[in-house]
Amino acid sequence: MTVCWSCEKVKGKRVCPARGGALICSKCCGTKRGVEIQCPKDCPYLHGADPNWHSDTQQKEHARFLSRFFSLNEGQAIFVLFFHHLLFSARARWRGFTDEQISEVIASSRKTLETRSKGIVYNHPASSPHIDAQVDWLVRMLTERSQFPSAPEASDDDVIAVLQAVGDAMSDHSRGPSAGTPYLDVAEEVFRASLEQAPEIKLPGEPDEPPTDLIVPP
Repeated sequence: MTVCWSCEKVKGKRVCPARGGALICSKCCGTKRGVEIQCPKDCPYLHGADPNWHSDTQQKEHARFLSRFFSLNEGQAIFVLFFHHLLFSARARWRGFTDEQISEVIASSRKTLETRSKGIVYNHPASSPHIDAQVDWLVRMLTERSQFPSAPEASDDDVIAVLQAVGDAMSDHSRGPSAGTPYLDVAEEVFRASLEQAPEIKLPGEPDEPPTDLIVPP
């Protein structure tokens, strides 16, 4: 198998003129062309050959988004896609949540799973009851991930690594040029093509509205 010259992990399927005809995989071509790869102007993939590719600005932002997960191994990268699909499938849960609150949910879930991986049953508390409720839900979904037919094989350590990467990505997003757009909106656009053919994730007992803080009158 001739592997991609860029990532050196998967099979290269496209001839890359920037490297004298060496083969490159579609992911590296799609996310790095014109950003990390100095493509010649006559490259057939550079100017709209890919129907899912957009303007230069959006192209660079999508590449920036995906680059946040390049440090993960192949299995973890696949689980990143599933994890985001899980979040998108529970959109009602995140209605009214800020990126900072969703980031806290993910961080608390990661800490809880890390603690459980050491044989200690302890739920790390969040800053409010409605965030705690989301943490409980997310930890349950990830712990019982085998209930979803589309869930890829992943060890507990892989899941923890993915949560760490997503948390770091959200932090980076908050400082980036698209910080004004909710993280999940950007992620859904970036992953849209990959998820179009993915099986639907059916979540048990999803609420119509997300949980809210209990307001006690004075």
